[in-house]
Amino acid sequence: MKRGFTIKLILVRPSNSLRAKHLTHSFRSHAEKNDFLQSGVLRCSDLYIVKNQTFMFTLEQIKAAHAKVKSGADFPQYFENLKAFGLAWYETFIADGHTVYHGTDGYEITASARYATQAIANVIDPQQFEADLRAHQQGKTDFPTFCTQCAALGVSKWIVRMDLRTCTYYDRHGNIVLTEKIPTRSSK
Repeated sequence: MKRGFTIKLILVRPSNSLRAKHLTHSFRSHAEKNDFLQSGVLRCSDLYIVKNQTFMFTLEQIKAAHAKVKSGADFPQYFENLKAFGLAWYETFIADGHTVYHGTDGYEITASARYATQAIANVIDPQQFEADLRAHQQGKTDFPTFCTQCAALGVSKWIVRMDLRTCTYYDRHGNIVLTEKIPTRSSK
């Protein structure tokens, strides 16, 4: 490998160890030939090889994982998928549903608004919010309904931290409404 740059292997799909060995061998042969695109990315069938980038995830990966979420009951698996992509944290804004996803070393991508802008209530109702959140987590409401409830109850955004396994909800003034630990898949 040439000196002066770092390379990280990113498996797009999970693989067994034999396949990983094959991909690693493939990676070495391409790296030795310096077969990188101008962007610094080499794309092989199930593998991205990224030059000078600690980690990179795509909106397509995130959207595919989110498409499997039908209710809050599916959130622990969604969390695990995002964590596996290399996300450090993300912030979802209730007003229009856009989300900013953050990786390491300042890498971030933004998903566009998911719905028309809605007003966030000035006064927070923490008890009703917690009741609606529990109902959502039990699969009783879908994502758009939950977002509408959040706005009506004064919740303006949430931040999910992968390292702490937390989801923190905020009002429109930046005050914490609730911080929850994200359960593991086995504790659903």
